[in-house]
Amino acid sequence: TFIELAERAGFEVAGVEPSRWAAKRAEARVGGPVHVGVVEDAPLPEGAYDVVTMWDVIEHLPDPVSTLRAVHAALRPGGVFAVTTMDVEALFPRVAGRFWPWYMQMHLVYFSRATLCEILRREGFHIADVRSHRRTVRVSYLVSRLAAYSRPAHRAAAALTRATRLDEKLVGVNLGDIIT
Repeated sequence: TFIELAERAGFEVAGVEPSRWAAKRAEARVGGPVHVGVVEDAPLPEGAYDVVTMWDVIEHLPDPVSTLRAVHAALRPGGVFAVTTMDVEALFPRVAGRFWPWYMQMHLVYFSRATLCEILRREGFHIADVRSHRRTVRVSYLVSRLAAYSRPAHRAAAALTRATRLDEKLVGVNLGDIIT
């Protein structure tokens, strides 16, 4: 979706996606190429990109340092790399403990603001800005997250939001635990 919106805004786009299914969907929606695989194996010309984005990806990587090196090499001097991930040391995950919703098996690496900035600096990036990120989600998604804490509360909230047609309403959420 992001590269589709970027292309509509006039950017020349390319994508990297490990999922064949998702890459095929992306290729059908944009004019630019979508490489099936990982950044390290993608045909990214050195210094060719003005902007590289990585939305909710770095925490899934078995070797984020290797990926960051490839991203850094692909950026032109003065280019921008924007990355979003969870901040494991924010107040919400510390209070929620093991109930923090982002503790999941598919997340291989967790960062704090400090560790993310440190790894980026070590790989040659200059940190321009770090801020917590507001997500826009459907109410039904928020309600679905209740299931992990209380099935009866989840069922009641899901029925109520469906009955009031609030389930598809979009809301902004910022618990301070997602950083860009």
